[in-house]
Amino acid sequence: MEVTLSQYEGPLPEPEEIANVLNDEYYKKDYHGAIRSTLYTLITVSAIALLIATLLLPVVRIYGGSMQPTISDDSIILCRKSGLPDRGDVLAFYYNNKILVRRVIGLPGDEISVDPNGRVTVNGETLKEEYVKNQGTIKSGLIYPYVVPDGRYFVLADNRVDTLDSRSDLFGCIQEEDFIGQVVFCVWPMDELGLIR
Repeated sequence: MEVTLSQYEGPLPEPEEIANVLNDEYYKKDYHGAIRSTLYTLITVSAIALLIATLLLPVVRIYGGSMQPTISDDSIILCRKSGLPDRGDVLAFYYNNKILVRRVIGLPGDEISVDPNGRVTVNGETLKEEYVKNQGTIKSGLIYPYVVPDGRYFVLADNRVDTLDSRSDLFGCIQEEDFIGQVVFCVWPMDELGLIR
């Protein structure tokens, strides 16, 4: 049934009232559109950040003091996935379903020696290790000089007291397929924000 103005009983709304109702409807439409747009943007940015974190710059949280003073306990660090590490690089890797961080000391084919005082020699040259907090020794099981096997890397902690690393024959050298990436940047805590060397 069609209603004409002549059949409509009651006062007609003022033009200002109609304009206000229309403005409210437009506002609701704009508001919902802005929320939808914001959600899509957040989801897209999160997906891109997740891809970058997974493929290019993995994020790792540090537990324990094995890399002090270079990296503190409870730090959050960024790793760079790029090629093979060099001697002196700090490396994140998988070990027994855990993520560990150690410094690369020996490359494949290098001859490593560690004396009873903890001093490290690579290919006959004693390393100057300013980054080492404690030079401690551990029960090794390795016979020195030790030659690093092909495709493996000899890694040591910066805090070498009671720390598991390649000095132990149980731990051994790290395989390339276990690498997460080279540790390059500390993002937390804020007072340690910066490059890691």
